[in-house]
Amino acid sequence: CTSLLLTGPASGRPDDLYQVSVPVSGQSEDERNAAIRQGLEKVLVKITGIRSVASRQQARGLVDGAAGLVQQYRYDAAGTDAAGDQVEGRVLTVRFDSGALQRALNERGLQPWTTNRPTVLLWLGVERGGQRRFYQPETEGEVTAPIDQVARDRGIRFLFPLMDLEDLQRLQAVDLWGGFESRIQDASARYGA
Repeated sequence: CTSLLLTGPASGRPDDLYQVSVPVSGQSEDERNAAIRQGLEKVLVKITGIRSVASRQQARGLVDGAAGLVQQYRYDAAGTDAAGDQVEGRVLTVRFDSGALQRALNERGLQPWTTNRPTVLLWLGVERGGQRRFYQPETEGEVTAPIDQVARDRGIRFLFPLMDLEDLQRLQAVDLWGGFESRIQDASARYGA
């Protein structure tokens, strides 16, 4: 492998933390408003880094007034949504006003996560037929799609190791199962993640 496989945003900054696509069954005002609230809950997770942020008391009023934070929305038919995912039926793609949302978070004492986020290096091990080895994203795509989704949902970037000679000399698959953190950290140092 001559290059790293990047999953999620390609730079150190998330592509668009304030846009989200939500599946909808129709275009009624009630359905749209419900989808906008659901979309804001997802956006809040991306911009705060807190998985349960929508259930916090400070965020409840914010989610209830989600329609007032919408900058624009559109309906997309079956095919691909704004994130490039294949979708069935219809989705509502919503972009929230970043400035208004930042002010609302600050007023409620919720700290937004910086947009200059760390890259997460992902060492994955696979066990098949009693054999343990490193996951190869170029040839084993079944895990890559869920990882891409997590990267988009959380507004972060995942990076897979090169798995070149240097990596293989520093770390072996059994080190992952053994939880040898110092070896994993040593092998990870070259990536700056």
